[in-house]
Amino acid sequence: MTRETDDFYIRYIIARFSAYKNVWLSMANEYDFMKAKNIDDWEHYIKFFAKKDPYNYLRGIHNGFKWFDHTNPYLTHASIQNEDT
Repeated sequence: MTRETDDFYIRYIIARFSAYKNVWLSMANEYDFMKAKNIDDWEHYIKFFAKKDPYNYLRGIHNGFKWFDHTNPYLTHASIQNEDT
């Protein structure tokens, strides 16, 4: 989808889940397998969610092989997959 469509969908997700207290948002499952999106896209979506979410739900992003930079201030926790364990 285009960034405009993705942003629209993010606003829709926030509105739909706003009635629930037990929501945890994963920006992607294995973000690095999605070749149509790049790091700038993921950084945008994470920040967009954080800025638009009035409930400050937990936010993470799940990796495949390449770990995401979890020092991003808009992420609330690390969601890490590691085949070595």
